[in-house]
Amino acid sequence: MGKQWQTQVQGMKMFKLSQKIKRTKQHIKIWAMNFLGNNQQKLMLDSQKMEQIEEKLSNQPNNTRLNAWLHRMLSPREKLLLFNKKYWANSDGWNGL
Repeated sequence: MGKQWQTQVQGMKMFKLSQKIKRTKQHIKIWAMNFLGNNQQKLMLDSQKMEQIEEKLSNQPNNTRLNAWLHRMLSPREKLLLFNKKYWANSDGWNGL
């Protein structure tokens, strides 16, 4: 992010400041998508997988492999939901940056 702030911009002081903020914002949005990933898409895919597992479990409720698979998916999903609630609850997701 330092590069965006150190970039030379021509114009009045307020214009320079606004341009540096705009460039920094763009950089942060790209960083967030690469570093954090698209959490909404991950949640949607996890939900689909869990529905498939639950459907199979309804036919085979004692299947230990399916039960273990569902259990392994719950913990990361819970962490992702908590992350979304904590960091994105008051914004429009990535558009809120």
